[in-house]
Amino acid sequence: MSLERIKNINKKIVHFIIAIFLHLIVAQHIRYMVMELGNIRNKIVNEMEENLMKKRILMAAMLTTMACLTACSGKNESDKNVKNDNTKESIELSDGVTESIEVKNADVTDDLKVVNTELVYGDDEILVFKDYYGLFVYSVKENKVVNSLDVKYINCDMNQGDNACSFRTYNNGQIIELYTPEESYCFYWKENKLLKDYNTSGEKEDSNANISYDGLKLYDGTYDCITVGDNKLCVKNIDNQYAVKNLYCVTVNKDGEIVSKNKIFESKDTDDNKETFSFYADVTN
Repeated sequence: MSLERIKNINKKIVHFIIAIFLHLIVAQHIRYMVMELGNIRNKIVNEMEENLMKKRILMAAMLTTMACLTACSGKNESDKNVKNDNTKESIELSDGVTESIEVKNADVTDDLKVVNTELVYGDDEILVFKDYYGLFVYSVKENKVVNSLDVKYINCDMNQGDNACSFRTYNNGQIIELYTPEESYCFYWKENKLLKDYNTSGEKEDSNANISYDGLKLYDGTYDCITVGDNKLCVKNIDNQYAVKNLYCVTVNKDGEIVSKNKIFESKDTDDNKETFSFYADVTN
């Protein structure tokens, strides 16, 4: 073998070794680049997931804050709508805005004359009766008027005609509705509240089945009455048919005998010598 051929073979071997070496370097570099790209990808994915989590947390915090603000705002609005019993304002109710009217008690004086005393509600605890001068809640157990309402200032003093005022009660006499063709009022006598145009659809209306209109016959006429056990209760005048000062709550037994009469209004003197009446009952048997 010639020397020249041997040199050529050596050159090819060297070139082959160099090529292999270069291939190894390139492969290692590519492998490194692939690993770097993978790391970069993972880093990007992690950052995206971290940003997404931050966004979710921020969104949850914003929703929580909004819910809290809404609840607090609702509470403040509710607090604003809590009314003083004897002030005229508007209160927010489920069915809209209802006006709260100042409660004015009936003014009972000696010059008043009974015209048409009518029972509105009655049970063994209270009698609710009305006339043109007022609406009254009388406690049967305490023998006294516990609350009253002047019906004139709300235009509910007419008993007949196109503008006649009618009455309904709810929740065992706890709510008294006074209404005309044009407007209505609800008197919460225990709370001393008067609401105008209040929606009573959610309240339980009393049947008043125990009230008999002109159902009690006595020596001087017939009277509205309620039946409580074997007895009947009515509001009537004694001694003077028309004077308010002689208005009594009368209990009549099953034989038609008056067994008790409780005076509804007790007179008191005033500076101007005009006799007025307090809501007090002096029991007389």
